[in-house]
Amino acid sequence: MKNDKPQDLTEDGVNANVSKIISMLKPKQQKRGEAILSLLVRNKTFSWNNDGEILYMEERIERSHILDLISFALNPFPSKRINIVGLSTFVQALKDLNIPQNLLSQQVYNMMVNEHSQETTAAPVEIKNDGWIRFKYD
Repeated sequence: MKNDKPQDLTEDGVNANVSKIISMLKPKQQKRGEAILSLLVRNKTFSWNNDGEILYMEERIERSHILDLISFALNPFPSKRINIVGLSTFVQALKDLNIPQNLLSQQVYNMMVNEHSQETTAAPVEIKNDGWIRFKYD
């Protein structure tokens, strides 16, 4: 049975929970990840349960995971296919909570501004055998 109960929101519980998630991020993402998570845990409308599933406005998003969503929000490289459970809800929460642009990847910020659910308008890229990435323009 899934646990719908939000994480312990006492100071020590939040710090331990956030620290656990931060430790799973790439080293270059950890400071921004910690800043985003600290802003999220201060808000009563957003939390996650012991299974990592996010809860927003008291609604659990099944099969979502806070680590997947935070990792995506910090990833500077756009994805052609976005198939992350709970992404549209997470982006809406970031927008509602007015998370600063400098903490987010450009792709996630564009999703917030353009109110896209799970689609982006990222430029198609082509990776050549020489290791260079080239953007395709019409």
